[in-house]
Amino acid sequence: MILAILKQDSLLYSHQGEQHRARTLAAYARVFIRPDSRAKQQKNLDVNQLMSISYGSPSWNKDSGKIDSAYLVMRDRNSGKIVQIQLEETEPDSSRFNGQFSVNLGGAISPEVYIPPAELRQSEKDYRKLYEMIQSNKLPRKPLILKKTEKGQSVLDVYDTREQAEAALKAYQEEQALAQELKKKNLIKPIPSQSALAAAAQAERKAQLDKLALEAAKREADRVRLEQIEKQKAEERERQARLASEQERAERQAKAKQLSAEALAFYDQGDFVSAERNSARPWILIRRTLPTIQVRRHPVPQPEVQ
Repeated sequence: MILAILKQDSLLYSHQGEQHRARTLAAYARVFIRPDSRAKQQKNLDVNQLMSISYGSPSWNKDSGKIDSAYLVMRDRNSGKIVQIQLEETEPDSSRFNGQFSVNLGGAISPEVYIPPAELRQSEKDYRKLYEMIQSNKLPRKPLILKKTEKGQSVLDVYDTREQAEAALKAYQEEQALAQELKKKNLIKPIPSQSALAAAAQAERKAQLDKLALEAAKREADRVRLEQIEKQKAEERERQARLASEQERAERQAKAKQLSAEALAFYDQGDFVSAERNSARPWILIRRTLPTIQVRRHPVPQPEVQ
């Protein structure tokens, strides 16, 4: 997995342990590496070891037949330094992206994760604007949770809303509690007696139930991620529908205006049949063709009283 390491004076690009100086991104490093005097105290994270970061984004899934790639931005609240982390899709058309990274910023960091807008991913000018948006708090920070794999590797899971992050954290905590319980039970050695064997069989059945519960907890974490992805898809469908309806309404109005103009032109030429056929608003022609009738009121004679 590709990862990027930003330092004060240079940008190092690492791929499977090999480091190469990336001159093309040196300007990006100069733009993004600046101290922030407004940094506040927050829980720190030691990232000297290789870490993993994950995010779900259907908009990054450009081609359903291949593994897509994208990047996000992580800012150290302590130093104000910002790094770009490359992510790759876990499998084609999954919309789940994962990246490996390791940074050395002089100690533990307090991570903040930002998702750059699509329009700010093209040039150095866009990077500068993105940096300014982050420093001025104009780009919203994404909620994240810290997890650990079975091998002890730290994982940052990034979400769109606080509710999603809290649901994912709850599922992870339940998963860890069940895993610890299963681990303890596996360490118990049964005593070879009838009662012990019966107890062992009962414990085995309980272990199977706990294992099923653990799998359910893992599925719950997957459900939260899938829900986040589906919510993004639904929001995009709504946006496209609004754009389509607005465009359709504008086209209908333009067509009606064109037909009315053509009908009035036929009317002015005396071609009333064509005018009626092409008119989008026939009442205009009726109003223009009907003569004006003036009604005079005459006094009504009153009967004479005999």
